[in-house]
Amino acid sequence: MQYVQPGLALVGDAAHTIHPLAGQGVNLGYRDVDALIDVLASTRSYGESWASHSVLKRYQTRRMADNFMMQSGMDLFYAGFSNELPPLRILRNMGLMAAQRAGVLKRQALKYALGL
Repeated sequence: MQYVQPGLALVGDAAHTIHPLAGQGVNLGYRDVDALIDVLASTRSYGESWASHSVLKRYQTRRMADNFMMQSGMDLFYAGFSNELPPLRILRNMGLMAAQRAGVLKRQALKYALGL
């Protein structure tokens, strides 16, 4: 999947899709815009053309891993919560109980999901 071509950068839902399960699409879009603005702003310092493929690839590189991780996580949640197989229900319930008691890890995950 490519987010960029020379002179063109896709952001948000135009660049990637995500299951609407947790409403993360808008957060990923905001992070895309923030990264693109940061990359484009840096071009002035270096005298680069903002529309060059190499500049826009920096935006793509910066965002692809984060977007993929969130997409995969939401796909995993969807698969886990849309299936009623007894072993999966047990694992799901154990996972929810562990997450409830995770303290600092839970707060970090929430901050990540909120884009903070």
